[in-house]
Amino acid sequence: MPEPLSESLRAGLRRLGEHGGRAELFLRSAAVHLDAAAGDPTAPHHAAYAVREALMAIVERGGVRPRGMKEAAEEVVQRFTIGGDNSQRLGEAIGRLAEVLAGPGPNEVRLERAVSDLARLPATRASADLIERFITALGTANQCTHASTPPQRSDVRALYDDVIAILDDLFGPLSERLAVMDDLVGELEPGSEHVLLLKQRLGDERRLVYLFDSVQGPGWFRALRDDPLLLPPAQRAWTAGPYVARMAQSYPEDVREWLAAVTAIELNDKQTGAR
Repeated sequence: MPEPLSESLRAGLRRLGEHGGRAELFLRSAAVHLDAAAGDPTAPHHAAYAVREALMAIVERGGVRPRGMKEAAEEVVQRFTIGGDNSQRLGEAIGRLAEVLAGPGPNEVRLERAVSDLARLPATRASADLIERFITALGTANQCTHASTPPQRSDVRALYDDVIAILDDLFGPLSERLAVMDDLVGELEPGSEHVLLLKQRLGDERRLVYLFDSVQGPGWFRALRDDPLLLPPAQRAWTAGPYVARMAQSYPEDVREWLAAVTAIELNDKQTGAR
């Protein structure tokens, strides 16, 4: 039988209120069905459904489903069908569809709301790998649920284990979620493999705050100098700001070179857009 939910994860889910309670019930149900799968060929199907419902319970904590691709596409069709020669309205509808296609899906938006509400810090697009893993797992659970034949027990078990790991990283005790960053904090000369590992652990912005507040020396500044994680966002607090300020005092030449490179990139982008 799959491992029962840890008490720490159960406590984390309880912080989500009734949605977390619903998620916990469905995760328990998934574990029971996976344990019975050898004797019941439909059990993996039921387990996949339970995993999907657990994930959707958390998504629904993020509020009302925002406008998605289906609604935007329907508006385009409607404008084309009944709009006559009003090309302006059709163009506006196509523009809204393009925005939806370019941005995150409705479930991803709601999940970001749920996570950000707990952290009191919005998850940046550059640091949302855990959120992307969550959405991927939800997609897999949907596929298994709607499959014409029952999915393999091993596949659903792997999905269940991945979901538990993701939820632990998103909603487990904060002390444990921050402690998992200590190996990266202590890395004095991080390379590309460490940057990849960092991004795999992000989602709750407090982990990134902890890293930037704790690291010493220019190692992470140099490893991230070409990464959006160092850049100040347009409309929120600059997570990396205190670290960059410390580096400007201790390693001013590194920061000057970085600022020159960032400025050059911005100028080139503006020049390209003006053509």
